[in-house]
Amino acid sequence: MSKQQYVHFLQARSGFGDRIVDAWAAITIAKLLNPTAQLSILWDPKGINFKDYYRSKYSTSLFSISNCMFTSSMDQTLHMPSSMHFSSDIKQEICIQTVSSSIDQIILRDGYEWGNSTPERIYESMDYYGLDKTITLEQIIECYREVAQSTEPAPEINTFIPTDINNRIGIHVRRNDKLVETEKNHSMTQQTWLTVQQRAKQQIEHCIRNDKALFICSDDLEYKRELVEEINRNGGDVKTIDSTLLLDQPAGYAALCDFFALSRCRQTIQMSKYSTFSIAAAIVGQVPLMNFLPEGGIKQNRIYHWQRTLRRLEFGSQPESY
Repeated sequence: MSKQQYVHFLQARSGFGDRIVDAWAAITIAKLLNPTAQLSILWDPKGINFKDYYRSKYSTSLFSISNCMFTSSMDQTLHMPSSMHFSSDIKQEICIQTVSSSIDQIILRDGYEWGNSTPERIYESMDYYGLDKTITLEQIIECYREVAQSTEPAPEINTFIPTDINNRIGIHVRRNDKLVETEKNHSMTQQTWLTVQQRAKQQIEHCIRNDKALFICSDDLEYKRELVEEINRNGGDVKTIDSTLLLDQPAGYAALCDFFALSRCRQTIQMSKYSTFSIAAAIVGQVPLMNFLPEGGIKQNRIYHWQRTLRRLEFGSQPESY
């Protein structure tokens, strides 16, 4: 019989989006192994091999997920994979490890990587997780969505989210840390960014002309300010969350306000090639997501891996109406 107690060491090296999708994956696996399972997640504030992570460690006091408990320490000694990637040797790819007679540890495949834990990857690794082989991909997606949608903000987060957020279209700007010299499936060159920016601004102009209210979030505060001013000059209705009001709050407070605000918008415009942050927010709220780079297929944009989990994924090169 499957055990009821599981633990997971969250190893993702990046920001909140990458970490939360990996947490959802571990909870999903635990639920599929045993519907009544309880999972404890060791949420390492600095991440693994990511020394700069301290600056945005995202306090787990600011959100909760059903059937999951976050902790900063474990009484048991946990297993760790020996490298960033699992070996291709099936005997070394052991994703469930015994911790004690009553507790098993769930180790995600490629758990050091950048938010790769989609439902499809769980499905591809069913043998490694010891899942019932009759479970379908659709069942895994459904379970994953249920876990994601059980993610709730702490009550104080709601104080800063616009009261009319459900009537607004969310725009998530992500560029600075995504700009690279060589194009990757989760990052972009300056040339790609200019294409994204042009297409996103066309969509924003379309929203303004059709009296659609907007919400903008970004960790690039200067660019956000400039974009808000541009929208205001053009007669648009736009709101943001003033992060300067949140400086004395726990780590990650401003980012989580933006995250849960995005999850409640009527639609999200992703002003970036790829961002797990806005993808995860769209999954929480089952919000349609618009991206602007379908060219090149799955190898050129990692967002395709999330297409079946999202409520709807649209690609826009010309302004469209929703």
